[in-house]
Amino acid sequence: VIYEREGFFAPEAPAPLMEGKALEYYALPSVLRKKAAYCEGLALVFTLVGREAGLNVSVLRAPAHVYCRTQINGRGVNLECTDGGRETSEDELIKNSGAKPAARFSGVYFCELTSRGILALQLNSVTYNLITHRSHHKILSADQWKRIASVLLRLQPNDPETLNTAATIY
Repeated sequence: VIYEREGFFAPEAPAPLMEGKALEYYALPSVLRKKAAYCEGLALVFTLVGREAGLNVSVLRAPAHVYCRTQINGRGVNLECTDGGRETSEDELIKNSGAKPAARFSGVYFCELTSRGILALQLNSVTYNLITHRSHHKILSADQWKRIASVLLRLQPNDPETLNTAATIY
């Protein structure tokens, strides 16, 4: 529905999150307006639409990647949101994310995010984009950035990407 009928899509270029660019492809309001997003934005839209339709859809994270999972005939199915919701195996997700074998059982990756985790994911992405992009990092004072880091650390204290963002701020 979100791909064919509504026209959502993933840009062809690789996700530039690490360069602090393309905030519009991560922040949900602009994703909804542009109908274009990378993994995180599409997974959020996919989840919202699926849940509204009565499906049990969850957001999961791999290192530097986000995807969805739902139940089909009682079986957990991983969905690659950047490829039209294509079914994908956990082995493929691990391989494509470059995750080490230990990541599968880390309790951080390849498990469902709570609502709090999804909020932290969005806040972390927006914060990292702003703090690392030369023209945006001065929009807040050092104290304001530190307060954001504090919120992130309360939401996801053991998350490697949150810790990386907080370290960038401090």
